[in-house]
Amino acid sequence: MKKTLLVLLLFCSIQLFGQDYKSVLTDHQTALQQAKTEDKPMLVVVTNNKVSEDSKRWQNELFASELLKQMSSKIIVLKLDVSDEQSVSYRMGSHYIKNKSGFGFALVDSDNNTIGDPLIDLNSKSIEDFLVFIKSKL
Repeated sequence: MKKTLLVLLLFCSIQLFGQDYKSVLTDHQTALQQAKTEDKPMLVVVTNNKVSEDSKRWQNELFASELLKQMSSKIIVLKLDVSDEQSVSYRMGSHYIKNKSGFGFALVDSDNNTIGDPLIDLNSKSIEDFLVFIKSKL
């Protein structure tokens, strides 16, 4: 009985953890519409297929952050893949992070305006500071 209860508890916690960012959007128009409807800012994650292992690690660090998990119901998360330089995602991603590097984070209001400075210089401290900045704007 104890083993069954333990397995059930473990399964439930894995399910709850896995649902934190189930609603990451990848379509700019859909995210913008949802931000307007719900009157929430968007956290825009700009990435591409050419990013380094370091960039992937910073992205994972952001999404693993307890602070972001606490704010997840107050923001819309939009992930833009900027691999194709001809795409709308590329143009929007470059606009939001004000850089063509292909990786960064930005906070954007429901009127599509960038709030504060985007984060493109990635390290653990800058990600933490950026999350604190986001929290201050909610």
